[in-house]
Amino acid sequence: MKIQTCLFPLLLGLAIASGARAQNENVMIDVNATALGFLDGAVVSSLANSGAAGDFTTLIGQVEVASHPANDNAGALVQGLAFNGDKMTSANPLSSTDLTGNQPYTAMAWVYNPDFGNEEAIVSWGHRGGPNGSNSGMHQGTHPTFGAVGHWGGGAIGDPNQPDVGWGPSGAATDINATIGQWAHLSYVWDGTEERVFIDGELSNSEVHIPLNPHLSFQDGSSTPFALGSESDAANVNSTPIAFSGTIAKVLVENIARSAEEIRTAFNAERSLFFDGVLDVSDLDGDGIFDSIEDLYDCLDKNVADADADPDGDSLSNSAELGFGTDPCNPDSDGDGLSDGEELNRLVDGQSAPTDPLNEDTDGDGLLDSVETGTGVVVNGMTDAGTDPLVADTDGDSLGDLEELQAGTDPFNADTDGDGSTDGEEVRLQTNPLDANSKPEFPSNQIVKVDMTGLDLVDGTVVDSVVNRGQAGPFTTLIGQVEVASHPANDNPDVQVQGLAFNGDKMTAAVDAPTLGLVGNQTYTVRAWVFNPAFGNEEAVVSWGHRGGPLGSNAGMHQGTHPTFGAIGHWGGGPVDNPNEPDVGWGPNGDGSDILATQGRWAQLSWVYDGLEDRVFIDGEFNNSEEHPNLLNVHASYNDGNPTLVCLGSESDAGSVNNTPIPFSGTIARVEIYDSVWTDEEIQEAFEQERPLFFDGIFTSPVDQYQFTVSSPDGGGTIDFEWNSSASEVYTVVASDDPAGNPDPASWAPVAGLESLSGTPPLNTHSIARPAGDLRLFKLIAGPAPALFSDDFESGAGEWTTVVNDQAGNTQWELGSPSGTSGPLAGADESGNAWSTNLGDYGQDSDISLFSPPIDFGGLQGAELTFDAYRDADGFGDSAMVVFRRVGDDVRLGMEVAIDMSLFDTAYESLSIAVPEAVIGETARVEFNFVSDGTADAFSGLTIDNVVIEASSP
Repeated sequence: MKIQTCLFPLLLGLAIASGARAQNENVMIDVNATALGFLDGAVVSSLANSGAAGDFTTLIGQVEVASHPANDNAGALVQGLAFNGDKMTSANPLSSTDLTGNQPYTAMAWVYNPDFGNEEAIVSWGHRGGPNGSNSGMHQGTHPTFGAVGHWGGGAIGDPNQPDVGWGPSGAATDINATIGQWAHLSYVWDGTEERVFIDGELSNSEVHIPLNPHLSFQDGSSTPFALGSESDAANVNSTPIAFSGTIAKVLVENIARSAEEIRTAFNAERSLFFDGVLDVSDLDGDGIFDSIEDLYDCLDKNVADADADPDGDSLSNSAELGFGTDPCNPDSDGDGLSDGEELNRLVDGQSAPTDPLNEDTDGDGLLDSVETGTGVVVNGMTDAGTDPLVADTDGDSLGDLEELQAGTDPFNADTDGDGSTDGEEVRLQTNPLDANSKPEFPSNQIVKVDMTGLDLVDGTVVDSVVNRGQAGPFTTLIGQVEVASHPANDNPDVQVQGLAFNGDKMTAAVDAPTLGLVGNQTYTVRAWVFNPAFGNEEAVVSWGHRGGPLGSNAGMHQGTHPTFGAIGHWGGGPVDNPNEPDVGWGPNGDGSDILATQGRWAQLSWVYDGLEDRVFIDGEFNNSEEHPNLLNVHASYNDGNPTLVCLGSESDAGSVNNTPIPFSGTIARVEIYDSVWTDEEIQEAFEQERPLFFDGIFTSPVDQYQFTVSSPDGGGTIDFEWNSSASEVYTVVASDDPAGNPDPASWAPVAGLESLSGTPPLNTHSIARPAGDLRLFKLIAGPAPALFSDDFESGAGEWTTVVNDQAGNTQWELGSPSGTSGPLAGADESGNAWSTNLGDYGQDSDISLFSPPIDFGGLQGAELTFDAYRDADGFGDSAMVVFRRVGDDVRLGMEVAIDMSLFDTAYESLSIAVPEAVIGETARVEFNFVSDGTADAFSGLTIDNVVIEASSP
């Protein structure tokens, strides 16, 4: 029997649809997004509404299906529509309904919001902009005056002429905080005189206020509609003020003022879906588990009170497992080698420290929870790493635990070789973290050089540390959460340029400012590329020293509009022309308005201090300057005695570094600080070098990623070549004695002995005798390395072998065109051959293996196995895995890797597996093993095609 648990929310939705409320004349809106039957992420452009407002369609943004767990049953998902700056509007305008003027009404909604601000509109009509009482919006928000309902009237609480309402208690609005991160039933009732708001069926607050008269048209003359996901500004409907940032499942708006009892009844009628994940709440055996839930599991019986039983023997009762969302019939729900009870009952020093029983890798570092034993001792990297299963980077060196084991570094020591540079920094800068003599080296005057444009991460990814190619060492997050963000190139909106988004967040450098010489009256040059949609008086991009005085004791580069300190903050905000007040604004001097041209685009800001004068630049052009002789004496320590730090994203108050005054509210892509004074020409030249990326979207780098160098240790007799390399590439050095006449290196002649060289990461180093001739230019050409092994099976079985490990012999690996009852009818890409667990349907009680030819993994640092798979088994009792076995004795090398057979493919899927570290250096065969249970099933099982093994970097 196939059990597709992923369809559970869909089945709930279908059941809800059958009980939809019948249309009646009192209903304006009755929408239900729990019954759409789409997978999460599906874009929904229209939503049926049985009320008088008509169907809703998306006007702004993109509304998608999203699921969240029922409040008291984590294993059941309830669907809705996710809004985040999006807006849906009704087909019929407000004026066509009975909800005009001071008509009484009731609004109810089921919503899920992980977090919310002062006011976020779920449903609205009319529009903002006044006068009081001319707008109507139901909110989920924390503001004590208008966090619950907005009518445009945000004055004193209790003033009947100010009709907005907050959640209770009155004047505090803290009741609503209990709804964060869970499904909540929110209601508000207007009876023509008094407004009452309810949370989960219970009265939260009320206010008596003036009559309502919501706008029937916008200022452009168009009619106002009903809206989901935001309110509307006065001009027209094309706006999303106070937008909702969560999921809306159901909305009901009626032109009737419901009683408190009716609100409670409405909540209780739908509570079972949003709290328990079911509609049928019958419980024949009275054990507290609904029959509809017990019917989903073979080990539960709705006729027997078995809530306290533990049929899978994992030390968790059935009721506990359902509450946690684990499978009461499977002792190890996530298949990580630890039972559900072991994960949830895990203790560290007597304190609860559970891992996630629904996630085989709780901390996401690539190691199974069972491998991360938390002992602090590496026994065997891939079976007992000793690392913390709750921390992806146990030693905090910005190199994940799995990455450490692959690199051979110590996951409990941030600096394995003790050379003063962390393992993560060395790996990213391509020095050897196992060799104290190999460490990052930078020019002595290069203090900070961070570049976030090449992170190659998905927007929204949290970044805890940034590599710095400067003396200050890496930057790590001290306050908040810094995320990857992209913005279009200024003159090419089709290309996005990445950086790190700051908004009250702060990163600090590893090496303190006094050690770097950033104290006293030190000279320096500072450069930064930033994108800020809007900024205030002063927002700090980078800083050191601290605030609080005396004059000249702080150093911070700003993007801000203040004419006195919008560009530079030294703590001295007096008159612009007073040299004893050392702050600096952007030009024109005393105005500061030039910086406004940088709003909403990438801008290059620079600042040079020569010991006497501060000069500031925008996009390479000189903008303003001020002299303050002998005035700067930047702090070397905070009031708590700790040395000052170089900071990204804010300045620092006097007490300590743990604060974020004048925080930056945009994206920082690059920051550089040099212990040298640049000329205006050097500032302009540096801008022009980087302009193509930020203005045109052309990704050029002034630094060769391979850092290809040619040198001679003996005055010219021998030529040495060195470059950064990767195991996944091959290299050829080419040369020309006439590069001007033949500028295309692809047509140059290869250098003898330097053709098709394999990568030896992190560096390739080669030497040759000097070629004839006086002038020769060398170039490095890199390309992808050929596959170590590949087979599409179109030439037959070759050296592949099959083994039947069971006694029944009902199934064997067969090569040809599959023809099962379900599943594929050809190989991948409609080819003629693939290996299948029987070319027809597989049999029961089977254990079969398919072995590749011997493959030599010698001379590699890493490798990756890729193959096309079509999974069509029972989704429950059948399993498959990939095993690497040493040729000669068939000993397993590394851990077996499971193929997820709970999935049902509708086409071939490409799967990739990192070859275990234990395989590298050996000659091994790849084993594809398939095991079926005792159930007779009419499915094709597992089919594989296009097996490829390629070298990769560790």
